[in-house]
Amino acid sequence: MKRLLALLSAILLLSLRTLSAVGTSVCVPINATSGLSDNQVRYILQLGDGRMVIATSGQVNIYDGGRFHLVHHRADDTYPLRAYYGYYRIYTEGDSLLWIKDMYRLQCIRLRQGEFLTHLDRYFRQFGIADDVDNIFVDDDHRTWILCGDTLRQLRPTSETRIAADIKHRSLQDVGSMGDGIYLFYNTGEVSCYDYPSGEYIYSAAAYPEAKRQLYDKTSLVVRGERSFYQQRVGDSDAALFAFNPASRTWRTLFDGVSRLNGLCVLPGDSLAYTTCPHGYYVVNLLTGDAVHHSSLQMHDEGAVSTDVSNICRDADGGLWLGTLRRGLYYSHPKRHSLLHVGRAAFRVADSADLVVEDFAEDSEGHVYAITSVGNYRIDRNGLSVAKVQQPISAATPVSEPLPDAFNTIKTAVSQCRDAYGRVYVGTDDGLFVYDARDAEAHTQVLHRRDGLSNDFIHALVGDTQGNIWAATSNGITRITPSPEVGTKPQLRAYYTIDGALHGEYADGAAYLASDGCLYFGGVDGISIYDPQRDEDDSYSLPRPLFVGLYLHGQPIVMGETYDGRVLLADQPPYTTYIETNYDQNSLAFEFAGLNYIHPNRTIYRYRLEGYDSEWTVVDAQEGVPLRATYTNLPHGHYSLRVASTTDPQCWNGEESVIEIRVNAPWWLTTWAYIIYILIIAAIVIAAFRLYAWWTRREMERDHKEQILLMRIQHFISMANAQHEAPDTPDEPEPAPQPEDDPFVARAIALVEENIHVAGYSVEQLSRDLCMDRTGLYRKLTALLDQSPSIFIRSIRLRRAAELLAEGEMTIAEIAERTGFSSASYFSRCFQDAYGCKPREYKIST
Repeated sequence: MKRLLALLSAILLLSLRTLSAVGTSVCVPINATSGLSDNQVRYILQLGDGRMVIATSGQVNIYDGGRFHLVHHRADDTYPLRAYYGYYRIYTEGDSLLWIKDMYRLQCIRLRQGEFLTHLDRYFRQFGIADDVDNIFVDDDHRTWILCGDTLRQLRPTSETRIAADIKHRSLQDVGSMGDGIYLFYNTGEVSCYDYPSGEYIYSAAAYPEAKRQLYDKTSLVVRGERSFYQQRVGDSDAALFAFNPASRTWRTLFDGVSRLNGLCVLPGDSLAYTTCPHGYYVVNLLTGDAVHHSSLQMHDEGAVSTDVSNICRDADGGLWLGTLRRGLYYSHPKRHSLLHVGRAAFRVADSADLVVEDFAEDSEGHVYAITSVGNYRIDRNGLSVAKVQQPISAATPVSEPLPDAFNTIKTAVSQCRDAYGRVYVGTDDGLFVYDARDAEAHTQVLHRRDGLSNDFIHALVGDTQGNIWAATSNGITRITPSPEVGTKPQLRAYYTIDGALHGEYADGAAYLASDGCLYFGGVDGISIYDPQRDEDDSYSLPRPLFVGLYLHGQPIVMGETYDGRVLLADQPPYTTYIETNYDQNSLAFEFAGLNYIHPNRTIYRYRLEGYDSEWTVVDAQEGVPLRATYTNLPHGHYSLRVASTTDPQCWNGEESVIEIRVNAPWWLTTWAYIIYILIIAAIVIAAFRLYAWWTRREMERDHKEQILLMRIQHFISMANAQHEAPDTPDEPEPAPQPEDDPFVARAIALVEENIHVAGYSVEQLSRDLCMDRTGLYRKLTALLDQSPSIFIRSIRLRRAAELLAEGEMTIAEIAERTGFSSASYFSRCFQDAYGCKPREYKIST
């Protein structure tokens, strides 16, 4: 029992501390000046991929931490919803479908296409729903339920589950699920439990007696916790928060007595809940029912803002998103501002007063005081406020020591500090000097902005209880974590205005370590406070980077549009994992959002295009600017683009985003083109072989005919010579007549031999000497010798040339001229074709 009481006490103390801390959480405004469509926020939720959906009176905004993407309404995207008269609601179905309910109307957004779904009546008919849909719900297990008349049925996937909703004297306002139960919440404050999937009725339970039903019968908002359902009910003038425990089947009233409640958010563990109202919001202890009302939102540098809060959402990182109906969005996270900020507004001084926090002091009770140019103030760190005091305050005197000899030349030393390893740090107007007496080689290190300082002008130095050194500069504060190793540079982390630092400069020497471990930094128009308990672990994991944009040749690609005959984005970028382009669409840029809502400027990306990059490219993010990975003139092929993000460059353990990319080859380098090339080359080779064979055969036939002609002419000349020399022998038998014996052939041979030295003696001259035309000569010689006149003339010339070569008395040039050839080279070519060797070789061989 004692242990249980101790546990409850610890939980209560933790809850009270949390309630107090929430009131001082610093909010960051996000409104129309940041890109929001308008400042009338109706609903907020987070998608499974980390993006935020912010529905305003004008549009539906999708926010990725850097930019807002709008989904525009159309005339035919609204469906009448007769049985719903509540406030604005959005349900998520799957990973890309949003159901939007407003009073008596229904809309649906397909996030993959980035547009509203039109003609919802046709859409419902696809699932066999021909009747009018009166209401629609999505339970806590993301099942969509359709109410038609008094029957509740599951929409998708198509199910046989039917639940008879008793709506004769009451209306169904919410549907929830837990375990095997489906819970129907009615306007009467009752809940009915049904078995899933049979749809059988199990029991009902009422949150309050029938006499109170009219107090809270207008609207309902149900949020499932880990063990209970939490229902926010609103009537005409009353509102209350209830809890229903399915295990015990009992209701509890957490708190009531307020006129109106808007949004509801339950923290993990069922310990705390946030519920919003027209004048701020409540933080409710779900264990005790205690509620703390916060009528204003604490801003970083403009004090508190009193405003209505219409909606609230807690994201996966623990950040709170508060929507208003006049001022847009506000975002708050304990890690968003590592430094607490007490600005000028807290001092309540005249606008003309020059406020500078010059020093600090602390009394025996641990109260810290700020000594300023306009008086002394007591600091309330929890309330982020100050109160002016009249008694004099003595400033804390910093411990000073003589500078080492290494710093004797430094004339602008502003402040100094020593770390646990004995190093001396000296802040100057041009960097931070670090002296380590243990380092025999290089006694002094100099750190500047390029090394991680927020600014080179150091105004104050102070050490904390963890061994770190803090430097207040002209632009932010830097934490320096020394290394125990000699000669090693320390790790630096800069804090800027986005982290809670002052907009103006810090004052010289205005840095103080309080007894409770908090650090105070004073400067122009305010104080920065570092509470180590708030910033014990400033590292956190990031979701995988989200693909949010594609550019081709520097121009943004629109989903669904055709570029050179190809649709590059069939879905919106966050749902795209494969991109295929033409060969000339190879200059691409890919944009990724880090979804780091806590510290957008601390996001570090790395990316690598596998198949192209050999190493990772690391890029530091700029606030509100997505990563853009650009590749120009990519060769055709297949690539994988991998992108990761982190807040710690030494740790890359987050999930990677992967996009497969294919740049198609030009048609002349495709597989079919290569096949065609091979076929063409094969056809050319085959044709070449056939042509070569035909040409060789033709040449052989021609050579053969010339050889026969030469033999015939030589035989005829030999016979003629023999007849001229031999005596008449009438008694011998006369040889058979040959074509060469023909007087016509003999006269032709004689004419050629007579003119053999004439280079221009041609077929035309021979035909004239024979008193016949060229055609007749061709026919006559072809019939007798089976050769043309030109070959006939050339054969006689070559035979005479062979005789002269054999005699060996003339040169080849002289023989060519004597036998009527136009040149020695032409003679050599003709001789080699006829005799198979060059004239010189023939001359030597004979």
